[in-house]
Amino acid sequence: MAKALLGIDVGGGSVRAVIREIEGGKTTAVKVNMTPKALFTIGEFGYGMDTEVIFSIVAEAVKACLEKAGCAGGDIAALSTSVLRHTLVALDKDGAVLFSSPNRDARAVDAMMRLNDTCADEIYQLSGHRPMPNLTACKLLWLQETQPALYGSIQTAFTLQDYLNYRFTGKIFAERSQAGETMLFDLKASAWSDALIAKLGLDRKMFPELIDAGMNIGNLSAEAAQALGLSESVAVVTGAGDTQSALLGMGVINNGEIGIAAGTTAPIQMLLDKPVIDGKGRLWSGVVGIPGKYVLESNAGGMGISLEWMAGLLFGDKPNPPGALMAAAAKAGAGAGGMLSTVGATIFNNSVLSLPIEQTLFSTVNYTPDAATDRFKAARAVVEGMAFSLRGNIEQIEEVAGAGAREIKLGGGIARNALFEQLLS
Repeated sequence: MAKALLGIDVGGGSVRAVIREIEGGKTTAVKVNMTPKALFTIGEFGYGMDTEVIFSIVAEAVKACLEKAGCAGGDIAALSTSVLRHTLVALDKDGAVLFSSPNRDARAVDAMMRLNDTCADEIYQLSGHRPMPNLTACKLLWLQETQPALYGSIQTAFTLQDYLNYRFTGKIFAERSQAGETMLFDLKASAWSDALIAKLGLDRKMFPELIDAGMNIGNLSAEAAQALGLSESVAVVTGAGDTQSALLGMGVINNGEIGIAAGTTAPIQMLLDKPVIDGKGRLWSGVVGIPGKYVLESNAGGMGISLEWMAGLLFGDKPNPPGALMAAAAKAGAGAGGMLSTVGATIFNNSVLSLPIEQTLFSTVNYTPDAATDRFKAARAVVEGMAFSLRGNIEQIEEVAGAGAREIKLGGGIARNALFEQLLS
């Protein structure tokens, strides 16, 4: 008799598998890092992903988690996924992958600029997203222009999360929270925008039937069950995009609550019962993993990436540089002795396209160098800057929502640090 549930989280750096026993709640987790063959650079602005390699890493993580938990494949009742957003997987008529692109792929910048010059406001009012080179609409327009033969062979265009569900069950659907990130989704209608798809000259038949997160779409196929080490009786339940899934994990389920998913990047989302569009075009609006609910989103940028980078520079001689940076920041006084930092601290503004310029500043007028404590002060400045950037993004969301947050919940790796929680509160 099945006794546990399986969650699979596919991020930009790793795949995590988590098994939770239905009775008792015992939880077992395994992390398997992505490899250079799974996600890789292409030229100056391009990124690619190999869906077959990613699926094999998913299978490796699941099998390792089963072994660690002492579970057999038949012990799992159901599985679901949480997958990074802003991906594109294109299939041909036989279901083979023609093209796959991760969230960091920016090769469609020309398509984005054309849309910004012609219909960006219309797209934003309908979809809640202004043109960005990593979003599905721009990627498809770029393929249409640069690889017309490939584009003409596309039968299905959906996300990596939808692709994994397809690999698990053989069924093709598009989950709504992921579809809401494509620039092709009508937020108010909660459906594909046929008018917008036609206006952009894309093929409507590429876009599959939409379904909500939390739906049972069937059992594992024999092929998928064998690859994952599971039983064919395992039910596959649609998950949501990674940030929307993080909100559910933090318990952000009521209107007006805010969740901060401070991981590699730091998206901040407020849960709402209707779509709200920022009159200044700064924020994203999207769909959450709860049917009929929406999110208003800001983002503090590459907080986790920047933290690891600064930790390596300042405390690269330590076994755990990020841990050493946070410990040093806790020892330094508030205000970092006059040092300021905007590293990993961005105030989101989707109305303009700009590269983040991050810096650490001090002035000899109010700062006295001290070799014994400078690293500590620099660490404190970085952490304080990140905390204040979250505050600025939250205030931006509250302004557009027209109400203060009922409650703010912090998740992600940085949430495990008491100093950061204290600074944010």
